Amino acid sequence: MALKVLLLNDTSQEPHLGCMAAGGAVRSWISTHPMVGNLTVRSVQHSWKSLPQPSTLSELERLSASGSPDTASLATLIQSADCVIVNGEGTILRNRPAVRYLLGALRIAEAVSVPTAVVNATIVPGDDRSLYEMMSSVFPGVGLFCLREIESSAVLRQWGVKAVCSTDASFAVLDTLTRRVLPPGPTSGKPVIVLGSVRLTASSRRGLSAFLTRFAAAADVTYTFLSITRNDEQHLEYARSLVGGKHYRFRHLDERSAMALMGEAALIITGRYHGAVLATMAQRPFLFYETHSNRIKWLCKQMGISGNAIRLLKEPDMRGALEIGLDHLGWKGEALQEILREEVGFQVRLAERQKGALDEFLRDPRLGDRAAATSQTVSDANQRSFRRRAEAAAKILPRGLRVADFGGYAQSLAKVYDFGSYVSYDQLGTEENVAGRPKRALCVDQLPYPDAHREVDLEKQESFPEVRGYDVAVCLGLLMWLENWREFLLKLRTEGFSWILLSWDDVGLDRAARFLADIGYRCAKVASAERNSKVGLFERAT
Repeated sequence: MALKVLLLNDTSQEPHLGCMAAGGAVRSWISTHPMVGNLTVRSVQHSWKSLPQPSTLSELERLSASGSPDTASLATLIQSADCVIVNGEGTILRNRPAVRYLLGALRIAEAVSVPTAVVNATIVPGDDRSLYEMMSSVFPGVGLFCLREIESSAVLRQWGVKAVCSTDASFAVLDTLTRRVLPPGPTSGKPVIVLGSVRLTASSRRGLSAFLTRFAAAADVTYTFLSITRNDEQHLEYARSLVGGKHYRFRHLDERSAMALMGEAALIITGRYHGAVLATMAQRPFLFYETHSNRIKWLCKQMGISGNAIRLLKEPDMRGALEIGLDHLGWKGEALQEILREEVGFQVRLAERQKGALDEFLRDPRLGDRAAATSQTVSDANQRSFRRRAEAAAKILPRGLRVADFGGYAQSLAKVYDFGSYVSYDQLGTEENVAGRPKRALCVDQLPYPDAHREVDLEKQESFPEVRGYDVAVCLGLLMWLENWREFLLKLRTEGFSWILLSWDDVGLDRAARFLADIGYRCAKVASAERNSKVGLFERAT
């Protein structure tokens, strides 16, 4: 029987290149699915108009009460659908009004037993306690979550909610476009492009203006301010407020022409998430200036690149930003371009993972009561996951190796592997997250080998431990949380490890395998740990 699907928060018709691409991908995946017979779409402008903003959990419960006149229109749409899919793009960020609207819609759907999915989402709860309580009440009832970064999955995991970790859906659409318009092979680059306007505080705007002015003088460059929205006048005014007329040229182009222009850029500077996505697809070196959100930082972290963030508020930061900018016009830019040429394929594969997850959801939309599946505590679920990874690793490791277990705060491998000698390096932590990873509160006395544990912050290169004399570096469930996993693997190579053992999903493992091959390690064995997790053993070439 053909499904009736309600898509909320659709952005496919928005006057913004990134939103059009991401929303268009989600809408296309649903509308072309063989199980979907009828698709009702409500745009980002009209999805929430009839819905009040709940401020507390009790208000949220009253909002979803049967017969509420405030929710009659949306509730009728939801009740007539076989399932509700929400495009979460840019919505679940701190205390935005749309977050509360979205929670209200999801609670209404739960009240009338209509299965729900949230796709292409980033989740940042912020400091609002009432919002946090509403999320913890509503999100466990959602049938499917597809997230753009692993940091968001850490938020959901504390409530026992599993998610599909992917990347932005726009990568799937932009891949087709860039294949048609980008020049083959590397390009030397001409203009420095500043991508899109973004809401900045007065001090941030002054800092960006000062940077652009000083960078233009130091590097002898001119700017092309490229709008990724259709509001030309607003963007031109924005450009003029940042730098004087002598330093910029303004253009606003269609998607095809915009991507072609970016493909010729020497450098791209952006403060927008989709600006970073577009720069990645154009395979051009880019700098991003920090705004209220960590989304660009998380995207760069996923790709294993760092050093392209510029801070602009204080004079010492400004000097550092100018140095970073000049480096990225030179050798650092060339190195980054090489990484991005490979990274495009990985990002497209990650985006397609959302399509696969939606396919499964639509083939069996009534997934049952998710709460029943998460009745086990989050801690127990994490321990089971750790054990499965460790057991898979033990099967492919030669016996009797001297093991340095990085990120092994639970010493899971030591419980199942016959090692020659063993040491673990990590922060045991408290109830706060460590490097963004899931919360844990262990003390040394709880470890099976307490004397073999060393407390180390693996994010800090200067605190990297002396690990000479060990055969294998073990990184189970670690690399995806590190600020720059490429630098971490290089450090392991410098320390002389003959073997490196790591776990990741299939895309992450392929990405790491390619990098390890570049630094002299070959893939010896691979084993499946869980449905979306693999363990790979890499041997150093002699």
